[in-house]
Amino acid sequence: MVVRASISIRCRAVTDPLDAQDRERLVELFDVAAELTLSEREDLIERECGSRPQLRGELEKLIATLDGEDVLERMRSGGAPSVGALSGSSVGPYRLGDLIGDGGMGEVYAAERLSPIVRRVALKVIKPGLNSVEVLARFEAERQALARMSHPNVACVYDGGATDQGRPYFAMELIDGEPITGYCDRRRLSTRARIELFLDVCEGVRHAHQRGIIHRDLKPSNLLVATEDGVPVPKVIDFGIARATTGRLAERTLQTQLGRVVGTLDYMSPEQADPGSAEIDTRSDVYSLGVVLYELLSGLRPFELTSAGDVPLSDLQRRIREDDPPTPSTRLRRQTDTATAAGPLRGTDGHALIRQLAGDLDHICLRALEKEPGRRYQSVGELADDLRRYLAHEPVVATSAGALYRARKYVRRHRAGVSAGVVVAAAIGVGAFGFVSGRLEAAAKGRQLLELEDARVLAQLVDRADDELWPPYPGGGRVEEMGAWVDQARALANRRDRHVRALETIRARALPASEPEGDRRDWGFQSYDDQLLHDMLADLVSGLEVLESELLDDRPRSEVEAPGPHGWSVPQRIAYAGLIEASLAPGGEVAAAWEAALPEILLDYPGLELQPQPGLLPIGRDPRSGLWEFAHLLTGAAPTRGEDGVLEIDAETGLVLVLLRGGTFWAGAQREDPELPNYDPQANPGESPVREVELAPFFMSKYEMTRGQWARFTGDQRSLSEANGPQAAERPAQWVSWNDCDRVTARLGLELPDEQQWEYAARGGTDSPWWTGDEEGSLEGRTNLLDSRTAALWPYWASSSHPAPWDDEDVGTAPVWRSSPNGFGLHEVTGNVLEWTSSLAFPVEAGSGVDLSRVPRRARGGCNRMGTHAARSAFRELGNMPDFAMGTLGLRPAMSIVADG
Repeated sequence: MVVRASISIRCRAVTDPLDAQDRERLVELFDVAAELTLSEREDLIERECGSRPQLRGELEKLIATLDGEDVLERMRSGGAPSVGALSGSSVGPYRLGDLIGDGGMGEVYAAERLSPIVRRVALKVIKPGLNSVEVLARFEAERQALARMSHPNVACVYDGGATDQGRPYFAMELIDGEPITGYCDRRRLSTRARIELFLDVCEGVRHAHQRGIIHRDLKPSNLLVATEDGVPVPKVIDFGIARATTGRLAERTLQTQLGRVVGTLDYMSPEQADPGSAEIDTRSDVYSLGVVLYELLSGLRPFELTSAGDVPLSDLQRRIREDDPPTPSTRLRRQTDTATAAGPLRGTDGHALIRQLAGDLDHICLRALEKEPGRRYQSVGELADDLRRYLAHEPVVATSAGALYRARKYVRRHRAGVSAGVVVAAAIGVGAFGFVSGRLEAAAKGRQLLELEDARVLAQLVDRADDELWPPYPGGGRVEEMGAWVDQARALANRRDRHVRALETIRARALPASEPEGDRRDWGFQSYDDQLLHDMLADLVSGLEVLESELLDDRPRSEVEAPGPHGWSVPQRIAYAGLIEASLAPGGEVAAAWEAALPEILLDYPGLELQPQPGLLPIGRDPRSGLWEFAHLLTGAAPTRGEDGVLEIDAETGLVLVLLRGGTFWAGAQREDPELPNYDPQANPGESPVREVELAPFFMSKYEMTRGQWARFTGDQRSLSEANGPQAAERPAQWVSWNDCDRVTARLGLELPDEQQWEYAARGGTDSPWWTGDEEGSLEGRTNLLDSRTAALWPYWASSSHPAPWDDEDVGTAPVWRSSPNGFGLHEVTGNVLEWTSSLAFPVEAGSGVDLSRVPRRARGGCNRMGTHAARSAFRELGNMPDFAMGTLGLRPAMSIVADG
């Protein structure tokens, strides 16, 4: 596979910067390039950037980071990167294949052992001529180091020997993976998912330390992520400069390495950067892991040394030993272009990423990067434990255990029910958190009590606005709840000036800074408690600004360019609920439509109990399916019907929901008996057994949710550039995680369908392999799949999925309405993009204690990068983590019938 390195976009041209649209196109093209061969990448550059020199230059810089070397130079020279001097020869029981790695000491080949056990391995053989005592000792030390370890997150060694020419070799686990930074960026993993993956790395390194091995060259290219049974598994590789701490192996490495600077500059600890230092222990690896963590979180390294040009090595080493790095959030604040690019690669935006990192994660990184080993985490286990505390919203060790800090964490963990009295107890009570200074005890009883209480109230208000005050429909006391929320929020916002004055007071005690006071963004204090009080006040003031500008914004929605991350303001929700209530009143437009349609609907759906549904407007029967359809007014305008009765869709149209009858159907597929239901010669084991399922009537979206609908409601405009082709707003929403979809559909009063609902809707009343018939050719012209044209342009996709043998004229996604509808009037239900469902990828027993937020979710259907096999109605992909997003994943919302209207 293509191995890619970190994609932090730092190499953007300063003299001619790309605009936001071009940056999105740059990331999109880089994602494609990562999957291509060298020659295909060159074709991509010519085809997509021929008349765009700035875009071409930036793309070439990014592609040059792939595989950790100058790929473009190899492309231009026409060199064959995979052929080594020993390729095709035999070494011991191994037959050597492609050269897959070339370091200073050895060459690494993909190899295969044919007997007595067939096994694919990576075989490392020492380079010819490197037969000094030191090199041989280092090579043997690496082999012995690997042999002492057995851990799922460490590459294992199998055996070793010597070639006929006497060159030592050893065979180790062949890792089909990519560097951890590139893996996370290409999949746009969230900060939480990155930390969880990093914790597995920590376990591997801790195992090495427990076996007396220090790696000394931990960096992303030595931390590969492979996929095993659909689960990402990081592997620590390349112990080529490892150092043992015990036994005979320690003697060998000490004798051969003393007085030498070994490692990679950007990830090197201060003690490694000191040529005269022999004080190197496991805490050196803690430092290197701190650099990797810093890079995973921010896309930047603490020091950019390998790109420092002609700076003498001694000066670079001095920087490592003496200069203190800024926090990750500080770096991103100063480099706004990097923040803008790094945010989407982490499933968020640049400003939100900075907020995520500021505080605990900043402190954790800097604790790992302390110059003095004694001030760092004293083991990898301590670093890992602190990260786990962060994930659990517990106080982290990296920050001083000040009472205010502990109280702040307590508030975050117990937002729903914590009272002001409990907050004070948490801040000053020995039973709650241990000792606290007398100064803080007194202060917590005074002004700080108000700040802690207001922080609690703010957190509760934001949580309620995000999770409870949706959808903005009348009825059930929702409007009254929103009104009470506004009153409480305005009372809190009115106290902002008091907190600003408190913030100014504490900033008067800040340490001096080089930047002017008005431009200052970073505030340091002699006391940890002052620092934490300042940070809490700064967060509170910033949060109150957001409360006023976003959640209390009382402008009409028509005057707001796009909603923020919290969606519509609460006053805007109240206003919308008032419009809906007026339209449902006697004589209102929606009430009249329901009054006219409901008798006909009940005749068409015998036995159905239905009242007017909140947020829906009846728009008549589909002329082909005969099923009733409804406009979802919260997502856009109601469509009109042409003379033939077919809906006319444009960029402003909202979702259209189809009322499906439900009932009994056969789900799944089997290939054993043509006489039994759902016979399909291509059926996969995971699609069996065929089972009879009974469903209640429900609503299902006629089309995939579009980019325009998603952007209108969420404010996320990333997909709406011309680079995404004409009619971008009418193409499916992409790069949306399950978590994104679950949150947005809930706010809309909708939901994701479960697998049974999805398959029932996809089949459209059929039991054939495809909804179009028994043969794959029946799909031609009726859905957007990986076709012959796309396969010719992107051979990588064709290699992993059988393409359709026709040209459907779409290389990317198509407008959601363009394809033929199935028997229920649904379009592109098995093409265009995969569609998230609410179903878990595997069953979890109730009461098992499994955290469902970490269980993969199932997406169904085919997509424009998958062939006809994936377009079968019963096809089930393996599942993806809830925070995973990619260009082939979208959604088709559903809605349960509301019994009380």
